Amino acid sequence: APPTSTPTAPPTSPPTPPPTTPPTVPPTTPAPTPAPTPQRSVLQIVIADPDLTALTKAVTTARIASVLAGSGPFTVLAPTNTAFNQVDESLLEQLREPEWIVHLRTLLQTHVANGAVAAADLTDGLVIPTLAPGQSLATTVANSMISFATGVNAATVLEADLRGTNG
Repeated sequence: APPTSTPTAPPTSPPTPPPTTPPTVPPTTPAPTPAPTPQRSVLQIVIADPDLTALTKAVTTARIASVLAGSGPFTVLAPTNTAFNQVDESLLEQLREPEWIVHLRTLLQTHVANGAVAAADLTDGLVIPTLAPGQSLATTVANSMISFATGVNAATVLEADLRGTNG
């Protein structure tokens, strides 16, 4: 008897999977670049700035350089050479005299906030204590401009948030 065989089914291909869409990945926002770690003290920043040579001279004369090189934190509202040029030269000379240095020191201390203050933290009417005994600065914020007043004089911030190792 002839051999018998079992009929085989024709080969079938595997079923085609349904079309898939790639998984949706939500868009990512790049992480903010961290601020560089400051390498210089507030005093070193002042000394290195060519627009602050008059302030550097006054700080040296008033003998407060060691304060600005200290641990802080401080925020210096640094008057530029242009600001110093608006002061009568005879007054500046008088403030450099030994008997007037204490007044120069106090005047400069009113330009140093006791603590690190960032521009984003300032609000209109905020009062910031300074290193000058009993003196503070009143903040005015209007039209994206920041200014400070001691009650006698006012100044507008030209450049903000330069970071030092101590403020």
